[in-house]
Amino acid sequence: MPTDPQVILTSYYRFKPGGYCSRLRRALLALLQAGHEVHYLALEPFPLDHPRCHFHRLPWFNRHGDSLAFWAWLHAMAPLLLAWLAVRRRVTRCFAFGASYGAILRIAARLRRAPLTVFFRGDPLEHHRLAGRPDWLVRAEHIVEAIALGGSHARFVSQTLAERVAGRHPGARPASSGVLPNDIPRCPARRADSTPGSLRLACVGTFDVEKNLGLALACLGELEDGYELHLFGTGPEETRLRALAASLGVARRVHWHGWVADPERVWRGIDLLLFPSLREGSPNAVLEALACGIPVLALRVDELAEILPASTLAPDAPGAWAAKVRDWRNRLADVAGEQSRYAMRLNYDWDRAVVDALISPPTHGSSGQSSGQSSG
Repeated sequence: MPTDPQVILTSYYRFKPGGYCSRLRRALLALLQAGHEVHYLALEPFPLDHPRCHFHRLPWFNRHGDSLAFWAWLHAMAPLLLAWLAVRRRVTRCFAFGASYGAILRIAARLRRAPLTVFFRGDPLEHHRLAGRPDWLVRAEHIVEAIALGGSHARFVSQTLAERVAGRHPGARPASSGVLPNDIPRCPARRADSTPGSLRLACVGTFDVEKNLGLALACLGELEDGYELHLFGTGPEETRLRALAASLGVARRVHWHGWVADPERVWRGIDLLLFPSLREGSPNAVLEALACGIPVLALRVDELAEILPASTLAPDAPGAWAAKVRDWRNRLADVAGEQSRYAMRLNYDWDRAVVDALISPPTHGSSGQSSGQSSG
């Protein structure tokens, strides 16, 4: 097991609000606090000030990088830039959040004979399909995923994702494979007392098609006065969702808060989190709600069944969701307690597990053990 400080290389195009980048920042901080040196390639600096953390600018004509041209350029040029950085900085470890970045770090890792750890945080192929993206893009993502998986130390955010990715690439064998779910964080806020006569429902996260927020609005439409919905976040679906709220006649009971950086402002005013997402890994919003003793009503999908008991999941039907909300209204604390007990295994030192997975990956052919789970 290496005890000397390591020189680590990673890349992510730009820091954005949300759980994904919050986890990436947390992983970087854990590595820095463990005494390692980090270099990263990005469009602009991350909100991370540390003497051993070094930003390297990814050349592009603006700071957004959301166009198809940018992504084509990234996959063509970033591998060469990262290879140059790896040699120049004498990199000893590489890691990536996501298959795309695992693929573009592949050349750098091989040049330096540095172990590459790829944290598979979600399923971009399913995301593309849900968003109606063209088939050629899904096929391209499939190839990128195989490149990232083969020979790397793969860590998946859920057992469901591990099995799905392995099933798609029977010929791409990782050096090791394990499950590293998100942990339950400390509660960021103390809940305020409920407003008499009103139950505060909420959705937290990016407004995109995968989040399926129309189901939460339709659920509110099935509920009588005395229920209100608070939406925390922004995204490409916001205009459509506002129109849907108006058409359902619930606009006056929907509160749009935008993106809120302070967790206390989010969680202290919520009675029940609605989480209708169609596809997830190990969602931070759900885990933060559990940490604060806030019950969660979520869609019945395999990933969330790893976190929440089956009795607290519901099908994709507004009437079923409204019935659950009514049933839970006078026993929210009991539901929250049941969910917290079920998710108890997620109370572990995620920061240390990330450092161990990256700095001391198992030997080739073994299976990485993370938070009591492994695969492969």
